[in-house]
Formats: sequence, structure tokens, C-alpha cells
Amino acid sequence: MVDHIRDHHGDPELAFDRANVRGMTKPCHDAKTATDHRAATGTLTPVTVIAGPPCAGKTTYARTHARPGELVVDFDLLAAALGSPDSHDHPEALKPFAVEAREAVLARLRRPSHLGRAWITTTSHNPETLVAGAEVIRLDVTADTAHARARAADRPAAWHGLIDEWFAVQRARDHDS
Repeated sequence: MVDHIRDHHGDPELAFDRANVRGMTKPCHDAKTATDHRAATGTLTPVTVIAGPPCAGKTTYARTHARPGELVVDFDLLAAALGSPDSHDHPEALKPFAVEAREAVLARLRRPSHLGRAWITTTSHNPETLVAGAEVIRLDVTADTAHARARAADRPAAWHGLIDEWFAVQRARDHDS
């Protein structure tokens, strides 16, 4: 996409000044536009996305940094709130409801609110695409560390497969770039 370095606000000189434009990917452009809008209007909730592999410490990070009354969007916490009997091993029938609840909250964050901040945890390899303009914090841990944390927390055996899968995708992404 073509991005205006300085917003032209309809001024044709700035709008068509080649020194005032640059190429940008759509996710980056959307993030910059949202940030510019937020700065200009002060109406959208600031969002911090905490990304990383399973057992990287995303939920702990959010709980440590979120202030009382701030929104924390975490798949496992949503599933538990919707009736999952286990904090990390959710019934398959319940997972689509937790996914839809999470998507509804993300959609709501695209509109003005009176929240001080929202914190979103994700294992996505593209966390910047969740909410335009969000600050992204990546928790980088090794696969060995993630497995050790999974064992220490007595996570279900399936979590080790999720950890291996996350790191396999990340290695493929690193290889392609």
C-alpha cells in the first residue's frame, strides 16, 4: 500500500508530494492508520498483544501488567469462563464457543470504549494482524523451556504436541524469510 508519511488532511500538495509517500504492507499500513486515528481522537482502547508459543508465559505477563479493570483476552480463561472443567484441556464441543467469544471481543475493540487498555494473549505467528495498531510483545522462549514449563505445570500431554507444532511452524517461517 502507499502510505502518506505526514497525513495530508486533503491538502493536494502533501497528498501528491512523492517525498511524503512510501510503500508499506497492508497490516503495517492498517496499524499505522489505527495508531494515527487513536492519537487524533483518543477514542480507541490501547491494545497490547502478547504473543509466543504455548507455555511462554503470556497469561502470566498479562496478569502481571494489567491493571484492575483492564480487559484480558485469553483463550484458556474464556474457555474456563464458559464452563470448561479444566484450565488447559477444554472439551472439543466448547472450543468453538471460546473462539467466537474471543472474536467478538476483538471486534468490539475496533470501536470506541472507556477501557484503559486491553491485553490479548495469542500463539499466532502474525500477532500484528489481530488488532490494527496494537503494541505487540513477543515472548521468546526455547522449545526446551516451553516443554519444561508444560511439565512443571502438569499440562495435558497434548500440550507438548502443540509446543512442537508451534516451533515447527516458526522454523518454516524463519526459513522462508
